[in-house]
Amino acid sequence: MKTNSLVFMGGVLGALLAGCSNSHPPLEIAPEKSEMYAGYKGDATRSGYTDSDNDIEFQPLWQIKFRRPLFYEPAMAANYAFQPTSDQKIHVIDINTGEEVAEIKIKRDIGTTPELFGQYMAVCEEGERNELVIFDYIEGRLVWKARTYRVCLQPLLYDNNIFWVDGRNRLNAARLENGEEVWSKKIFTGMDTAPILCGENIYVTSRDSIIYCLNPEDGKIVWRKKGLGRTNSSPACFDSSLYICNSSGTVAAYNANNGDLLWSHENGSRLFYSPSVDSQGVYFGTGNNRFVKLDRFSGEVIWEYNAGSPVRGTAIINTKAAVFTSIDYTVYVLDKFTGRPITSYVAGAAISASPVLYDNKLFIAAQDKSLNCFSLEGEE
Repeated sequence: MKTNSLVFMGGVLGALLAGCSNSHPPLEIAPEKSEMYAGYKGDATRSGYTDSDNDIEFQPLWQIKFRRPLFYEPAMAANYAFQPTSDQKIHVIDINTGEEVAEIKIKRDIGTTPELFGQYMAVCEEGERNELVIFDYIEGRLVWKARTYRVCLQPLLYDNNIFWVDGRNRLNAARLENGEEVWSKKIFTGMDTAPILCGENIYVTSRDSIIYCLNPEDGKIVWRKKGLGRTNSSPACFDSSLYICNSSGTVAAYNANNGDLLWSHENGSRLFYSPSVDSQGVYFGTGNNRFVKLDRFSGEVIWEYNAGSPVRGTAIINTKAAVFTSIDYTVYVLDKFTGRPITSYVAGAAISASPVLYDNKLFIAAQDKSLNCFSLEGEE
C-alpha cells in the first residue's frame, strides 16, 4: 500500500494532502487539551499505570512490518498509533485495522517516543545538530523547533507548555503553540534524565544526585535534596510520592512535597530503567534476571520473578497484570498480586521499546521491524 506523506520536516515543509484525490483519510481526532496526553509510560507522571482491567492473552490482531528496526514504542491518539522508526519517520497507523494512513518525515533520526498533547506532537532528534521539533499533526504543519545541544531526552508536555533538558545543562520551558520562552533554569552539573510531573510541580534529577522540585510557572526551585545516587532513568510519580531507581542498585521513595526520604531498598544489582508504580506496588526489572514488586509504602519485597535473562526496559501495569520484556526477546505477563506467570510472547528479535496498553489492545514494537497489536481477552 502506498503511504502518503503527512508532513515533511527539516528543509522544505510539505503540506497536508487534505484536498487531493490521493490524500490520506482525515485523522478523526478531536483533541481535548485538558484530557488527552500520550507518550512515554502513558502520561506526564511517568507512572506506567493504566486502569485497563482486561485480561492479557496475546490474541493476535495485526502486525505491520517496516523497513528498519523499531527502538521506541508508539504514542496513541484516538484510533491512531504514531510509531517512530529508524528511517527518520513517524508512521500513522489505524489501530483497528493495522493499515498505515500517513507518514511524518523528520530531518534526522528520532531519539524518543513522540509526546502528544492536544493537537501537538513533540519529538527529539538524535545527532550533533539535534533539535526538539513541535508540529501540529492534525493540520500537518511545523510549529517550531529548538536546538537541544546533543542531548536527546523525553520532553514533558503540560498545561500548554513544554519542558525539556539540553546539553547546556539547562531545563527549559516554552509555550507549546509558538515556542515562546517561559523560563530557562541552569542545573550546573547537568541532567541525565527527563523531567516529570508530580502534583503541580516539575521534577528532575541531576548528575550529582540532586533531586530538584521546580514551579512550572516560573522555574523557581521549590526544594532540592540530595538523593541516594545517580540515576539513568526518569523518576515515576504516584499519589504525591516520587520513586527512583538509582544506577547503584537502590530503589528509593521520596515525599514529593518536601523531598523527605520515605524508604529505600537495596536491590543488589545495577538498575538502568525507570520504575512503574500503582496504588500498591513499585515494579522494576534488574540486570540479574529478576522482575521485582516492592510495597509502595514500605519498600519491602512483595514478590520476585526470575525471567531467566536480564529484564530490559520499563513495565506497563494495569489493574490485573504487569507486562515487561527481557533480553531473550520475550514479553512476560505476570499476575501483579502474586507474581505468577500468566502468559508470554516471543518476538522475532530484541525488544527495547516498552509495551503499550491502549484501547483494550496491547502493542509491542520490536527490532525485527514489526509492530504487533494484540486484542485483549473479552475483545472481538
